Amino acid sequence: MERYRRKVFYGTLTIFVFSIIAAVFAYFFRVLLTKNLSLSDYGLFYALIAFGSFLMVIRDLGVMYSGYYFIPRLISQRKFGIMNSMIKYMVKFEVLVSLMLSLALILVSDLIIQNYFHTASRAVFLIFAVLIFFNSLEVSIQHFFNFFQNQFLFSLHSLMRNVLILIITVIAFVYFNGILVPLFTHIITYALLLAIFSFVFYKKIFLKYSSHKDQKFDKRQLIIFGIPSMLFSLGLFLITSADTIILTLFRTLDEVGLYNIGAPIVGLLLFFSYAASSVVLPLSSELWARKKIELLQRIILILQKYTFIILIPCVGILMMFSKYVITVLFGQEFVAASNVLFILSFGSLFLSVGVINVHFLFGVYGSREATKVYVYSAIINIISSIVLVHYLGIIGAAIGTLAGYIALYVISSFKLYEKLGVGFPWKTNLLTLLSFIVYIALLYGASNIFLLYTLLSKLLTVAISGSLYTLVLFSLKIISWDELKDIYLLMIKRDVKKM
Repeated sequence: MERYRRKVFYGTLTIFVFSIIAAVFAYFFRVLLTKNLSLSDYGLFYALIAFGSFLMVIRDLGVMYSGYYFIPRLISQRKFGIMNSMIKYMVKFEVLVSLMLSLALILVSDLIIQNYFHTASRAVFLIFAVLIFFNSLEVSIQHFFNFFQNQFLFSLHSLMRNVLILIITVIAFVYFNGILVPLFTHIITYALLLAIFSFVFYKKIFLKYSSHKDQKFDKRQLIIFGIPSMLFSLGLFLITSADTIILTLFRTLDEVGLYNIGAPIVGLLLFFSYAASSVVLPLSSELWARKKIELLQRIILILQKYTFIILIPCVGILMMFSKYVITVLFGQEFVAASNVLFILSFGSLFLSVGVINVHFLFGVYGSREATKVYVYSAIINIISSIVLVHYLGIIGAAIGTLAGYIALYVISSFKLYEKLGVGFPWKTNLLTLLSFIVYIALLYGASNIFLLYTLLSKLLTVAISGSLYTLVLFSLKIISWDELKDIYLLMIKRDVKKM
């Protein structure tokens, strides 16, 4: 039992820490683009990235994502021959599909440019098609590390991606300019990572099982399981990125650029959730296969509670100081994006827990139930965004996205508790909501007491409000010293009393 708790904790912590460091480099990359590209080109670049993310989801019919379901089970059952055959097949399949996708983009480039991007040149889109080929293969290799629950190499891959992109782009902008610069730097980075981590995966992981003779397996199972998995990933994409797609369709690239100033800052709040999800998906699959249901229930409740507790102070700060954050990070000229930051910061609370819930559902029951949750939430998101974008522009996109986040949390929570036979933790959730309201009130009250003209006054406000927030958590018994001691022992001594 303790082994699984350590696996969740250290796996989540590893991905979280690496993700935060990677986010710092990603932030500097965005700032670099705002200083070297026009707002329209900045918007075009991230419109291309959003479109590419959509293609990445549907490109292989979910075959790669099916590895999260099959590989941990095959390892648990010690069916290494079948596992070897499956990995080799996946590699060949991904290369073929990536090549076909890039060629298809080149063939229909004029159609897409005229009807979707409107102002993108053919040269830009052709370079983008090459980018998609290398990105597809590079991401596939990264997934392989997570199949084997190697969170260190999985996280290191993401960090190196952001570091290399930033460094190469800085050098490239010294000699060149325009939107082609970041596109080429992405291609170079993807090619380097593909070569490096393919070698690492082969040497560090695959060779351990290569002595086992390949065995046949039903390849149709990858497609049968993969298509629902693709719909699962598509649902997550639509919840988190449909706003950019809709803005690209119905508004200007300048607005797309402005929206992608505010929205990515909120992404920093999601790293804990994504880190936890990367761990719990294969782990929940393994626990379910071993019939450790009670332990699975306990892990779910702990992760949900502490995700809320950790994020509440961060959300409150971004909401209260949204204009200041935008001004400091990107400049006064982008302050109009502060409303987007304000709205999506609040929504990140619901999205974070909702994503964890859905990945538990995926690991335990496969993709069907998880996909339903994403599809229902995505429909609410898309309809709300399309209606509101026409009238409110980027604010409408943010409100529509918030509606999708809330729907995801509500639907996924009830579905998960129903499946695992756990009652909805009304008391804990209501007390946590109360602590959020108290924290916002404390921030607002402290900001009125201290004149927030200087950074020091803002830091003092956050410190006082955070201290009082902690007292509220203990007073309402949302957290306890015994529980914190348990976590401390898990981190330091790795000797935790029985749960």
